[in-house]
Amino acid sequence: MNPTALLAVGMLLSSAGAIDADDSFLPLTDGNTWEYSVNGQAMIQKVEQVKGGPWVLITSVEGQGTVREWLTVDRDGIQSLKMEQASGTIEYPKPLLILKLPAKPGQKWSQKLNFNGQEGSVDSEIVGPESVKVPAGTFEAILVISRTLMQGLEIGQSTWYAAGIGMVKRIQETRFQGKRQSVTFELAKYELKEDAGLKCSNCGLAGRPGQKFCVKCGGKIELPTNSQEGYKPSPEAATEFVKAENHLTKDEWDEAEAALGRAIAMEPKFAMAWHFRAFIRRDRGKLKEALADVNEALRVGVSRPSGLWLRGRIYFDMKEYAKAKPDLEEAVRLLPNIKSEVRPLLTKIDEELKK
Repeated sequence: MNPTALLAVGMLLSSAGAIDADDSFLPLTDGNTWEYSVNGQAMIQKVEQVKGGPWVLITSVEGQGTVREWLTVDRDGIQSLKMEQASGTIEYPKPLLILKLPAKPGQKWSQKLNFNGQEGSVDSEIVGPESVKVPAGTFEAILVISRTLMQGLEIGQSTWYAAGIGMVKRIQETRFQGKRQSVTFELAKYELKEDAGLKCSNCGLAGRPGQKFCVKCGGKIELPTNSQEGYKPSPEAATEFVKAENHLTKDEWDEAEAALGRAIAMEPKFAMAWHFRAFIRRDRGKLKEALADVNEALRVGVSRPSGLWLRGRIYFDMKEYAKAKPDLEEAVRLLPNIKSEVRPLLTKIDEELKK
């Protein structure tokens, strides 16, 4: 197997991340970008929107070319449809499941592979959550351990995914023809765009602006109601949330943030945990992280007035007044009793926008 093919296998196995028909462990929004340090080299991954079809994850590795992979997301997980590289295009007769759902510790799955006529297998298991420190920050993440075998090639991977962020770290060990190679991927920086939040009303497949019908089942694409009525987090996640509240009463900010991170890693749909952590991070001046958290809270179902109010305040603190204004105005429209509190902010915003 040549080096280009080896790169392609590594990129194929790097695309994982989803839970309950959403893409929170690999946020698939047009323009999302991640930059990794790979043994001193730069690797950049970017999501490209395909009108009316799947997403394309474009992976560029310094000195090794570009790989494009077509992905879809449904209740089974994130699946790969085909992969294109310099040496040619690989199309799978059957979509290749990258991560089986639900993405919870103890979940295992196995698959057969056929890569350029070479047969193999990959076995994976989810472990965690764990706290991981990389150049981009410290994240609570699930750990996915996988082992790929393919005609003398063995690839072992330990990959950490943070909800709402994507892959934050990977350690990959390759054995081939008696040689062993180890590669470490660490997230250096990232830029995530706001998600439109559109979903198929029938199967839950994520949609895109301007799309009216689901490409999988033909169901209607619409914006779901931002409500978590009836949702109950697991007892373990709820316990971590209570721990965070207790830490905050003692001004133990680090501990509170860490407890919420564990709750989120256990239950990525726990909207109030995302919202609470956004509140804490804003107060601590971690505005970029707070913005990512509140966007995820809104996406998975936090009360819309509360989420927009907090996001408007974060944008205000970031001096992004043109973005703060519509959020704050909509929050007031939905929750008129906060009008007196918001009015001074809107006045300041109008002054700044006139400059």
